[in-house]
Amino acid sequence: MSIVMDIWQVMINYNMAKGWTTMTIRDSTLEALSEYHKSKNIEKKVSPWIDEILSSYIPKAEFLTKKFASQLEMIAIKGNYALLEDTKVEDPVKVIKEKDSLYCKLDKTDNCIHTQYVAAMPELAQIFKNESP
Repeated sequence: MSIVMDIWQVMINYNMAKGWTTMTIRDSTLEALSEYHKSKNIEKKVSPWIDEILSSYIPKAEFLTKKFASQLEMIAIKGNYALLEDTKVEDPVKVIKEKDSLYCKLDKTDNCIHTQYVAAMPELAQIFKNESP
């Protein structure tokens, strides 16, 4: 690392509150988060609110993957469905978007561990954005 980079890092750390650091995110992501924050009248400032969201992600993901559905893993999202690996069954499980809900092809229901797992995943938004059959 060059001396200029070392000085720059010291300057950044000097100007930041203790325990905080700068992170780069896309402008469009920050705009979307800021608009959502404003529309919901959230009392916290944007930065601490985003920090809270990011801090809570890992415990939620660990609970989901280790406690709630340890036998499940997301394989892929394609179009309007998700493919899951379930160690309790031989073939991948397909959970599809039907109207405004999720439907499990294996269990033939909209309320099983597979649909609940997909509903809890952040990738769910991608399924609902896709309109392909």
